This record gives sequence, C-alpha cells and structure tokens, in this order.
Amino acid sequence: MVTPYRHLDSPTLPIIGAGEWWFAFGGSANNVTIQYLTIKEFADMYPTGAIGVSHGVNALTAGAYWTVENCEVTLNHGFGVRVGYGIQILNNYIHNNGQVGIGGGIGTTSNPSTESVNSGILIQGNTITYNDYAHFNPGFGSGGFKAGATSGITLRGNTIQHNEGAGIHFDVNSQNELVDGKYDYR
Repeated sequence: MVTPYRHLDSPTLPIIGAGEWWFAFGGSANNVTIQYLTIKEFADMYPTGAIGVSHGVNALTAGAYWTVENCEVTLNHGFGVRVGYGIQILNNYIHNNGQVGIGGGIGTTSNPSTESVNSGILIQGNTITYNDYAHFNPGFGSGGFKAGATSGITLRGNTIQHNEGAGIHFDVNSQNELVDGKYDYR
C-alpha cells in the first residue's frame, strides 16, 4: 500500500522525517540565491511554485530580488519557478513540471492607463521543456512560460520547446516585455 507523504505546516524549517515533506523555497525574505540544486517532486499549491512566492500587497518589498541559477527544477506539481519582483532565473534546466515551467506575476497593476512598475525580471539561458505533464488547461495557463500583471520582463537566450501549452504567454496587464533570441516552439 502506498502512503502519501505528510505535509509539515511550519513557517520555519521543521525537523523533517521519513514520509514527510515541507514546501521547497518561498517566503518573504529578499535577496535569496538558490544555486546548484535539484528541486524535485514538490506538491506546490497554485499559484505558488516549487521556488517562489505568490504575489500579494507587498510584492515589491517582500520575496524580492531572488536569483535561481544553475539548478534543475523538475517533476513539481504546479509551477517549477514562480516569478517575483526582480527575480533573475539564469541557466537552469526547468522541465517536466505539472503546469508550467516558469509562471506568475508580481500582481502589481501594469495597466497602460496607470503608471506601471518595471518588474526587473530576467529569464536568461534556461532550457524550459516538457512542462504541463498534468495536462492543465492551456487556455488558463500551462506550458513553458506564462506571466501576467508585469512590466519589463526580459526573456533572453532560452530554449523553450516541447511544452504542452504555450511556449511563451504574456497575459492580462503585461506590457514592455522583451523576448530576445530565436525560439523554437515545437
């Protein structure tokens, strides 16, 4: 008989024993760097990711300026990486995640009729493939990359292919985004 792992609900790192799990990487700390790790098989809740936090009223000051670099992010239930204000996602292998490889938004209005906030998000040199194994609705947001309510995201020199759903999808209230490089959306 297969027994599911027990989720530990704690705001700080608990003692983790056999058959237990805790959310991967999230929280309100700024200037976090995650390097050279494999982040695998986390049951992250929508709209968070195995790495990153969901947006909120403090999106510009809490959970900001993270760097995710040279990691493998795979087999997580929802998002592999959730974007936050000022995040740099550099040279990672992001593949086979349940909904989307990289997704989210800062939740700060980027409506062209109001003053927008440049998100400072850079996604560069990543391989983003085979995401949406859980077959989420592509019209709702699945595939390689999806972000909304942002301004000033830069995608540069990534390989984005073989995802179920959009390769790159900018959604509601997105503006001033830059996609630089040659992309193969197979």
